Amino acid sequence: MFASLQSEAAISIGVSVALILALQGVGGGIGNMIAIHNVLAAQATVHLHNKEGIIIRKIIFVTLIYAILAGLIGFVLFRFI
Repeated sequence: MFASLQSEAAISIGVSVALILALQGVGGGIGNMIAIHNVLAAQATVHLHNKEGIIIRKIIFVTLIYAILAGLIGFVLFRFI
């Protein structure tokens, strides 16, 4: 949805368009891990109701690790590529 905006921003600041778009996709995946509509859909699939807070508390640590690793990898790639 924002690919054209992100690619224009990457071009204007002189960084790799592919890297920016890849990090955008990774960020979207990270956001989807804790998006409430995805949590509700998963709950409905396994018949586990009214447990949104518990589910999000259990996945927030993994989400933060994933986000930190993606940020570090992105930072290193920006600096050395």
